[in-house]
Amino acid sequence: SVYSLGYIHDNRKGWYWFFLLLTFASLTGIVSTPDTAAMYGYWELMTFASYFLVVHEGRRTAYEAGLKYYVMCAGGALFMLPGLFILGVFSASPLAAFHFPLWFQTALVLCLAGFGVKAGLVPLHSWLPDAHPAAPSSVSAPLSGVLTKMGVFGVVTVYFGLIGYKELASTGTYGGLTAPGLMVTFMGLCTMAYGEWMALRQEDLKRMLAYSTMGQVGEIFTVLGLGTWL
Repeated sequence: SVYSLGYIHDNRKGWYWFFLLLTFASLTGIVSTPDTAAMYGYWELMTFASYFLVVHEGRRTAYEAGLKYYVMCAGGALFMLPGLFILGVFSASPLAAFHFPLWFQTALVLCLAGFGVKAGLVPLHSWLPDAHPAAPSSVSAPLSGVLTKMGVFGVVTVYFGLIGYKELASTGTYGGLTAPGLMVTFMGLCTMAYGEWMALRQEDLKRMLAYSTMGQVGEIFTVLGLGTWL
């Protein structure tokens, strides 16, 4: 980081390295902190830092894609924040909302909306096919392989780590799936089918890889919603 800071006032390369390091630092914070409140802070930092990576090349299409990326992901985080508040993760009595079924279900939907935007789940995906082609290739790789998977990590952390399958099942079961699990699986199936179908129709390589990323994320969420250890 000291090396990159020395270039910040000289050229764009310094800014690139600075925000790249800041992005990966925030990613490390998300997956290593034991505090959900701190995870949300790192989450916002990740979105802020990665925005500058998307617009690094300075083209008009990059700025437009970066704006869409930031507005959608930051907006998704604003849905996630009240969901976490309702669950009580910022208080001394986590899962207090479990005793109020409607609030509990609302919190689950809000959290899924926040994590789903970052993961690129249909219908919250429109930033992904635009941001990938606009960003440098060295940014497209972590966008596909790491940043979108933070949405998966968030769902696993809140739905299974914080809440647990037993509490999720209390919201109702349908065909052996919990109600939240059914919602996650349905969104995963839609994302997988749409992403792979659109990938086949692309002529631009990076746009094809963006839709392929959506297909892979859809596969993960499809199985994740089943709620089994496998």
